[in-house]
Amino acid sequence: MSISDTTRIQERVSLLENSISIQDLQEGGLNIFKTSVFVSGVIAGAGALALPNALKWTGEIGILLMFCACIVSSYTGITLGRTWLIILERYPQYREARVRYPYPLIGEITFGRLGRHLVSYAINFTLFGAAVVYLVVSAGNIHSLVRELHGDIHACYWALILGGILAPFTLFNTPKDFWLLALGATATTGIASIILLVNMIIDKPDHPAVKHTPPDFISFSTALGTMCFGFGGHPSFPTFQEDMREKKKFWKAVITGYTLVLIMYVPVSTTAYFIYGDDIQDNILDTISKGPMQYAITILLTSHFLFGFIILLNPVNQELEHLLKVPDGECTHSQLFSIC
Repeated sequence: MSISDTTRIQERVSLLENSISIQDLQEGGLNIFKTSVFVSGVIAGAGALALPNALKWTGEIGILLMFCACIVSSYTGITLGRTWLIILERYPQYREARVRYPYPLIGEITFGRLGRHLVSYAINFTLFGAAVVYLVVSAGNIHSLVRELHGDIHACYWALILGGILAPFTLFNTPKDFWLLALGATATTGIASIILLVNMIIDKPDHPAVKHTPPDFISFSTALGTMCFGFGGHPSFPTFQEDMREKKKFWKAVITGYTLVLIMYVPVSTTAYFIYGDDIQDNILDTISKGPMQYAITILLTSHFLFGFIILLNPVNQELEHLLKVPDGECTHSQLFSIC
């Protein structure tokens, strides 16, 4: 379904007034590596904590299911990227300037204004909700760490403190302006996964007899849902692609990003499954032995969640800036940090 002529003209004028030039975008856009870092950074993290328990409730076939979930999710991510390329090919006005709301625009061109509103609500609700979860988990982790040092600040207060600290950074213009945060999100999860593996191997002598209870239908279905969730990140993908120098190569970034995630997820989950068995808790950090390594893992994953909080809110803020007619590249954070 095509947009009406009046709507096209309005969109084109708005885009041209609030845009940067194609030359500027190409000079500062994301390459394949940086985009893959965003893909892996927005996906990895929570799955490393939850997938070991999911594997416990699916059994050894869960290993195959993780690969299947990764393949299906990466395929749909690539398909989403191809959809955006089709729009850019059929509607030249969107090639002339960077679009700050690519996913809702896909919904509008496909299903009209209603489609745009539905997609906008769905992705913004998902991203904002996930960001809140990241903030709450981070606050809980910091509360636990500080409590070990005899601190007495409640997790609710930590959530307010972290939200206040992170708020200015959520105003970053586009992904190309803060790709180092995505690198940090990926790196912290990767390092945490390595330390987690070492910790579990050290714990192995304390778990000589491993028991595996056959899963039932309910637990298997719930675990499968957790696996699918662990490889999700699509609401942010069109925003990443729109910031690429060569948008046609987005598929390479998706494959690279998902490969990185798989490398982090599978060894941790399978090792936990064969070492702890039925003793695996909902959060793998509650299963491993206490000590310096557990503290290091908690700090690293908390850092990931804080980085992820900023990444998740960026598409939401970009669409909000468009609706409020904020000129592209003239946001408060740009004036404060001179990065736009």
